[in-house]
Amino acid sequence: MYSTFFGLQIAGNALRSQQTALNVTGHNIANANTVGYSRQNANIETAVPLRFQAMGRTISVGFGSNVNTIFRTRDAFTDNQWRNEASKYSYWNSRLTAVSILEGVVNEPNQFSVSGDLDKFWNSWSQLAENPQNSGARAVVRERALTLIDTFRHVNTQLNELSSDMNKAVEAGAQTINDIAEQIKGLNIQIHRLEVSGDNPNDLKDMRDALVDQLSLLVPVKVTESQDPRFTDRQVGLYQVYINDESQPLVSANETNKLVLVYDAGTGFANMEWEASGSPLELKEGFGQIRSALDVRDVFVPEFCRQMDELANAVAVAVNSIHEEGQGLTSQDPGPGIPFFTDGGAGSFTMVSLSLNPDLSGTAGLGNIATGLIDPDVAVSDNAIALRIANLANGWASLSPMPAGISIDVQNASSLLDYYRSQISALGVDVQQAQRMNKGQEVLLTNASNQREQVSGVSLDEEMTNLMRFQKSYSAAARVVTMIDSMLENLLSMGVTR
Repeated sequence: MYSTFFGLQIAGNALRSQQTALNVTGHNIANANTVGYSRQNANIETAVPLRFQAMGRTISVGFGSNVNTIFRTRDAFTDNQWRNEASKYSYWNSRLTAVSILEGVVNEPNQFSVSGDLDKFWNSWSQLAENPQNSGARAVVRERALTLIDTFRHVNTQLNELSSDMNKAVEAGAQTINDIAEQIKGLNIQIHRLEVSGDNPNDLKDMRDALVDQLSLLVPVKVTESQDPRFTDRQVGLYQVYINDESQPLVSANETNKLVLVYDAGTGFANMEWEASGSPLELKEGFGQIRSALDVRDVFVPEFCRQMDELANAVAVAVNSIHEEGQGLTSQDPGPGIPFFTDGGAGSFTMVSLSLNPDLSGTAGLGNIATGLIDPDVAVSDNAIALRIANLANGWASLSPMPAGISIDVQNASSLLDYYRSQISALGVDVQQAQRMNKGQEVLLTNASNQREQVSGVSLDEEMTNLMRFQKSYSAAARVVTMIDSMLENLLSMGVTR
């Protein structure tokens, strides 16, 4: 037989259930604008009924309701989709920033650039050819050459700084990954402890997911969660985070596998390895800020540097091959003349080693700038050499035969300037590709964010509806308490003699 006060127990359960649901709704409303927050719901279930014997059979009487769990509205598929799109967006956004910086370094088209300084250099030779004995025109040639040299060195410095910045991004990224891994491990320990006690720490899980989202901007991530086999009577998870599809997890329950930096002896650049195994970390192409930094540092910038070094070398070799056939304002005995450019003892011409021949320095050096052929029958006012160097602006006709040392790629271009413009065109294509991919990934990331928001986001309209629903249920349960109290009062008053 059940108690006379059984109805009050049912009403009390209802009051507690609806009160909890109201509190959960209020928690949702309070965190409607909290980044990374997942909408929570109170799982109200029918309480275990009371069974008693009556009239020779078992009768079950409902015992009201209880809040079994408070769970997050979260979908692993949409989370994984968002992280993939965020990682790809982060890659192209970082790539766009880097190539835009490089585009600003070359500063094309502009008169204060490599192409502008090349044009001015060739024009100065053309003006010198008009009056080979003019010291002012000779000084202009020398100054234009020095300006071109400075421009090459400036470009090289900027490229080195860009590579250095990308290397710093890799170093900072490794430290950030390790820091996030430690935070996830700490949350795993807290969450596991609470789940063992039967709790469901939703807010801690939101914090953990937010850290994984942050990690996905740096590297591609994969998350797995399985049931702890030591506990079969409750839900206790084992949470693991992987980079790419690596066999070794970055975080596994309460353990982390840290990344360490290993520096290349030649370049001094940092690369990441797993601390436990010593194997290098391989990152998927097109995912994350760190892969973008590595691609720019190790592929994009070195290739552009190589092309610019080839240009500087071709300019020096082409001008020297003609200049060494000529003489300046002083008649010279038959034989090779002096080079216009030197490599400063480096052994090859690059953006850094390209230098003006010291014999051309000072007032006396102006007369050593070759303008005419070395020939006893040719006057020092001859301009054949100056014209041939000036004509390098238009192609290779001035060179016969083609001197050794100029790369095939440069020779295949119609002129030195044409070769450089092809590099700039390729850079422009890279910038356009980065812009296009960045915009495309931004759209995909927005769609993924909207899908996740539809699942996990807080709708204030829906929460207000829930508030009214739970409030009505709470009021009804309170009314049940009032009615039962009135009934019990009538029952008790029956035995009182007035």
